[in-house]
Amino acid sequence: MARKVTLRVKESYNESIHDFVYIDKVYKYADIVRGCKVAYTLSNVIRELNNEDVGVPFEALEEPTKMLYIDNAIAVLRDPFMSVEDNHNVWMDLRIEKGWKYGATSNNRHKISDCLVPFEKLSNLQKLKDVVFIDTIHCLVHGRSI
Repeated sequence: MARKVTLRVKESYNESIHDFVYIDKVYKYADIVRGCKVAYTLSNVIRELNNEDVGVPFEALEEPTKMLYIDNAIAVLRDPFMSVEDNHNVWMDLRIEKGWKYGATSNNRHKISDCLVPFEKLSNLQKLKDVVFIDTIHCLVHGRSI
């Protein structure tokens, strides 16, 4: 039987109570992983087009690094209204919690990322990768069109 994940998701904003209405949604864990794999692959394509080093395939990532992507995807699914900047902040928080540090050159094995900076300091290319991640997760897992 396929593993499923139940998430409390922001469904809509209710003006009368000035707050979001939440519902429980069930997702197939495999769909979340597939969304992460596609988003990661698209990020590598963007890197390659920009003549940057391309990371290893998603399947070759160490399990803790894969889980960071999956946890970020779950955060995106929980909040379909999440901005790109908020997504970057979640991405940073997840890594900092796991001991990642800023460095001039990213290295997953040594938990170093050159993107552990405030959103406004990211290059436009890095911001684009954040947009691609969010949209890919929603398209493949949440069923939302771009």
